[in-house]
Amino acid sequence: MYALAFALPVLIRRLAFNGVLEHSEATTFYFSGLLREQYPLYQYTHSPAAFYQTSSIYNPLYHLYLRAFPEAWIANLSALRILSFVPPFLLSAVLVEASIRRILGLNWVGLLWSLLFLALYPMYAWIDLSRPDAIFMLSIIFVLFTCSLKDSGFLKFILVGLSICVCFLVKQTGLLLIGIPLVMAVYERKYLISFAAALGSIILSVALLQWAYGPAYWHWAFTIPRTDPYSLNQSILLVAQYTGDVVISLLAPFLLLSQKHLPNNRTLRDIAPLLLTCGAAFGLAFVSGGKCGGWIADFVIYMEISAIVLAILLREALRSLHINILLSGLAVSLGVLFSISILEARDMRHNLKPARNETDQIELVQMVHHIKGDVWTTTWPIIDYLAGKTIKSPLQIICQAWFGVCNTPSNIRADYLDPKIWNPITEKHIEAVFMPDNLAVPTLEAILKQKYIYCLSLKNHLKIKYFYGGQMFWPSEVWVASQTTCDDLRATFGYAAQPAQN
Repeated sequence: MYALAFALPVLIRRLAFNGVLEHSEATTFYFSGLLREQYPLYQYTHSPAAFYQTSSIYNPLYHLYLRAFPEAWIANLSALRILSFVPPFLLSAVLVEASIRRILGLNWVGLLWSLLFLALYPMYAWIDLSRPDAIFMLSIIFVLFTCSLKDSGFLKFILVGLSICVCFLVKQTGLLLIGIPLVMAVYERKYLISFAAALGSIILSVALLQWAYGPAYWHWAFTIPRTDPYSLNQSILLVAQYTGDVVISLLAPFLLLSQKHLPNNRTLRDIAPLLLTCGAAFGLAFVSGGKCGGWIADFVIYMEISAIVLAILLREALRSLHINILLSGLAVSLGVLFSISILEARDMRHNLKPARNETDQIELVQMVHHIKGDVWTTTWPIIDYLAGKTIKSPLQIICQAWFGVCNTPSNIRADYLDPKIWNPITEKHIEAVFMPDNLAVPTLEAILKQKYIYCLSLKNHLKIKYFYGGQMFWPSEVWVASQTTCDDLRATFGYAAQPAQN
């Protein structure tokens, strides 16, 4: 109860905060804007236009989902976050409930799963952001749901295949779920239809996306993400680190389901879809964890799928007096408490720091708005939008296009990015540039230091240093409109030198 009492208010505050909680939220806003302006979601970066139109490395379903909502909604980070998290979470609970009723004949597992979700929420944190993770979790649970449907001809097995294609269209790693029907075919040959439907629909989807966006789709969706090498050692380390906290919680459920104590006289064949879905989620987590320089967000999905199994055992422990089930339920409950105590001890709750108010963002928007010319806030396109400036590509997305430039200036990939992309900076069409401290791009920094005056470090600004760490550059001729809150940015931030004349 303590975990729920802590996590729920923080979750609500994070969802309600109309500001950037993590850099991917700025890119979500940006890609939604590309679709709003009817730019293609995938295009080559062989022209200066890439400064304003950089592509997504994800498949398009998540962004197309957001574009189904009014523009005012997707221009609001709080609304974006709510749309990305709340509907998938609620629908996941419904699908868990429906699936487990069919597979095991048990009620209220979906509710228990939701409570476990919130109890262990501090470990996940990023699943409530405006990014595709919650929808990816929902798509995997949808695979479980289709596997639980009643066998009535071929329709069920076609739906299983199509549901795997939906996972793939959210994130490319969903392709790994194609192994589920292959293993299920050991129990039921008709699952070969699911495998064929999944493979065929994925191939057809790739062909249609290739036709719609051209070769740029393949380039962004399958070439650029591979610039992060896979490390087996790192994957093993992260698996140990992130599953170690809940391994006690998961041992008892799996031991129960592998024995003869299955609810309502079910067999291993009945629960195979559940176990295979959980295994597939673990496989996704393992692959994601070994991607050097990548994210381990798929571990969130694994933990949430595993919580379904935990909820089943808790449900049985609450309804039965069978000594084996009661002991298993006790072990699981102690495991949950132990897991949460470890989370507390390891200070994992820093991921759930209550969102501060919007003062920081308003301050930065005002600063950008008062600059007469155009501005590039390299990591926060939402700031450009709110300040009435032209929206430009987030810097980290440009870095993914020209990956080598983020690490070594000599490792330039001409096929990734035309150097003319920096023309707006080189020719000083941009009046001011906000550069993050944690994403150095040597070529861009060299241009800025040559053409611009270094103004300030945002980390020295008391009101916004905790939120928008970075540097600010502007060209020598820039001047700022006089405002009561921003009387000449140079004086405000201690830069007293007069602007140099070109």
